[in-house]
Amino acid sequence: MLTGISFGSRSTSTGPQAYAVTSSVDGFTSTLAAGALSNNSTWTTTGQQALNVVGLAGVPVILRIYGFNGTGTPSLNTANWRVDDLTLYTTPLPIKLISFDATVNAGTVRLKWLTGEETDGGKIVIEKAGDSRNFTEIGEVAAKNGLENSYSFEDALSTGNSYYRLKLVDKNGSFAYSNTVAVKGKATTSISLFPNPAASTLRINMGKKATYSSYRIVGIDGRVAMTADFPEGNSEIVVDLAGLTKGRYLISLEGNSGQESHSFIKE
Repeated sequence: MLTGISFGSRSTSTGPQAYAVTSSVDGFTSTLAAGALSNNSTWTTTGQQALNVVGLAGVPVILRIYGFNGTGTPSLNTANWRVDDLTLYTTPLPIKLISFDATVNAGTVRLKWLTGEETDGGKIVIEKAGDSRNFTEIGEVAAKNGLENSYSFEDALSTGNSYYRLKLVDKNGSFAYSNTVAVKGKATTSISLFPNPAASTLRINMGKKATYSSYRIVGIDGRVAMTADFPEGNSEIVVDLAGLTKGRYLISLEGNSGQESHSFIKE
């Protein structure tokens, strides 16, 4: 895991006055570190800037240092910026991530990842974001420890684009993030769940999609918590949640229309 970066810089008065650091882990989209640059033609050091970059095992990670807010044009030789004495700081991870990907089937997103050389790794937290890229936690699993372990996690396919990442957490509280995987959203559905979160009952309004005849509720651990049949043609059903413990669940509706999944939280 890359935990920090520092470098020396010399910029002319028309050169860049600020910089940003990005990486190939997410396609150079997120700014990992940023700061101001002295543009007085003297060498200065940025000091150690914190990073949190985790790549897949065996896959090189490329860093880019991007200078901006200059007034000159390099091609016309009216700006000059030099970078030297680059230092990267690293910390070994308690969990070595080998692969992480997502597949979609029948309205369900299935996340799968493979780890190796787990040594006293506390847990793996699954996080999700929409197009705003504001990540929130949707589940977690305990690290199994050992030389090589496989994991999976299921989530309902959202109507918009979704982005998933893993938070690898050590028992001492230190953590690092995996690469981010993107999933294309489905078309808008007429099915709605209310209330969500739900305490005792969950009302499912299927609108025009009234050709479902059964449902299956699965916990974040992949275990089936409840199944039931209901008459095909019902536009609305009420699910009794009394037998479920608090947490996040995935409910899959099945019937002649195929299968469609949605997530809900039991309070």
